[in-house]
Amino acid sequence: KFGENGAASTGATISKNITLDIAGNTVMTGNSNNSNFDGITLTGGTKIRCSNGSTLTMREFQTALTVNSGAEVNDGTYIFKDNKSTTRGINIQGSVKGSADRDSVVIKADDKAETNFYSGNATFENATIEIVSRTWTWKDTSPLNLKNVSMTLSGFGQGYYVGGGSIIDSYLYMKYPGKRFGIVPWGTTGIAFQGSGSVVKDSTIRVDYGSNAGISVGLSNSSTAMTFENSTLDFRNKGTGVLNV
Repeated sequence: KFGENGAASTGATISKNITLDIAGNTVMTGNSNNSNFDGITLTGGTKIRCSNGSTLTMREFQTALTVNSGAEVNDGTYIFKDNKSTTRGINIQGSVKGSADRDSVVIKADDKAETNFYSGNATFENATIEIVSRTWTWKDTSPLNLKNVSMTLSGFGQGYYVGGGSIIDSYLYMKYPGKRFGIVPWGTTGIAFQGSGSVVKDSTIRVDYGSNAGISVGLSNSSTAMTFENSTLDFRNKGTGVLNV
C-alpha cells in the first residue's frame, strides 16, 4: 500500500497485536491532487514507534494517523503536515506514551483542521505535542489526561472544552494564532473546564487569548470540584477578564 518512495495508493489498517517499527527516517504521502483516503489506522492492541532516532512524516492524506482505543504511539518523532481532512489530520483515541521524558515522543501536526484531534479516554504521557489547526476550530468536551507532557495548541478559536481528566507535571499552552481574516478576534475563552471537573497538579497553563476570559470554569453542580494544586495559571489574553468561575 506504500511504495518504496513512500507514496500511498490506499491507507493501511494495522489490526493485529504487533508493533509497527519505523526503523529509519520515513516520509509517507497521499495524493497531492485528490487524496481521499486516510493513512495509518492502529486498532486496539497495536503500537507504533520510531527506532534509531528516526522520524515519521505523513503528508497529504485525509486523516494521517488514527489511534483507536487500546492502541499506542510510543517513542519517536512524528510530523503531520498538509493533511486534508476538514475534521482532523490526526485522531487519537488511545494512548501517546513515551518511555522517559517529554522528548521521548514528539508529535507536530500542522494540518487543514484538527477538530477533536483527541477524544474519548485518550491519554498523553512523556511527550511533546504541538498542534496547529489552520481552520478556525474547536474541541468538544472530553477528558484531558496529561502526565509529564508539553502541549501547545493553536487554532482553537471557537472554544476548547475540557471535562474531567488530570493535568500532572505538565505544560499546556493555548497559543494566540492572530485574528481570523486579520480582523476578527480569536475566541471569547481560551479554555473552558466543564462537567465533572479536572485535577491540575504541579503544572502550568498559559493562555494567550480569550476576549472574555482566559480560563472559564463551569461545572455540573456546586459540589463538583475543580482542583488546582501547586500550579501556575499564566494569563496573557488581554481580555475583559482572566478567570471566570
